[in-house]
Amino acid sequence: MIHAFAPRAFIFDVDRTLSTTHGVITPETKRSLQNLARAGFLLGVCTGRSFAELRRAILPLFPSESWHIVSGGAQVVSSQGDVLWEQTIPDIQVRAIGEHVRELGAEFGFSQGNVYAGTPPIVAYKAGQAWPVDTMNVDDLSDWTTCLLTIGTLNSEVEEYIESLAGLEVKAMVNSIGMPYYDITPQGITKREGATIWAQHQAVLLQDIAAFGDSENDLEVLDLVGVGVAMGNAIPELKAIADMEIGHADENGVAVFLDDFLQQHDSAQGDKN
Repeated sequence: MIHAFAPRAFIFDVDRTLSTTHGVITPETKRSLQNLARAGFLLGVCTGRSFAELRRAILPLFPSESWHIVSGGAQVVSSQGDVLWEQTIPDIQVRAIGEHVRELGAEFGFSQGNVYAGTPPIVAYKAGQAWPVDTMNVDDLSDWTTCLLTIGTLNSEVEEYIESLAGLEVKAMVNSIGMPYYDITPQGITKREGATIWAQHQAVLLQDIAAFGDSENDLEVLDLVGVGVAMGNAIPELKAIADMEIGHADENGVAVFLDDFLQQHDSAQGDKN
């Protein structure tokens, strides 16, 4: 539990943190987010997912006035998709990478606004997920500028090429079924930078934020804020730098923690009165 720390804000990774390992947001988690908002705390997501992937199923769980850190920290947006801040990879660079990895046998995708564009297998995968998302074939898109490029269906040649890229931030990731992929953002951009902009906009100190996560792209932000919270299912590297570890995502880890926290918060407020 958070003892001496009295947070003003909470930011949450989505996959395998707010959601179960099967991509389900449980009723208990939904309720705990609502209770946190009613208690007056600032909250938002801090995720590698894009606005396009979140806008229908995830962001409506948050207050309409919330702001969110998306696309691996490269973009800060409102619940309606208004862009406060973003860093992008230019069209010419995305095309060069995308076309080369496709020649090597990989697939790729990225978002722009409300739409997620990708190669046909990526589009089919996104369309088949539980969270609805508007998709299109990347070859039908005239401009490939984006905040985050995802490369999947890897092989050794693709991995060697991606690891050799200069001037970009490359994260080796693993999805919920154990398949590796890469997230690529502009150079120096991780969730850390997005969280810094988010905090400034919300007029909250970084030390007054609690951040929750489970994977590689959560390392920088958990190390940045006042309290970094690792899920029970988090990678060992994240648990090693986190201030605390809570329950597994498949056991309502976030909901159990928040219910306990709010109970203590309400008790403390009652004592003041």
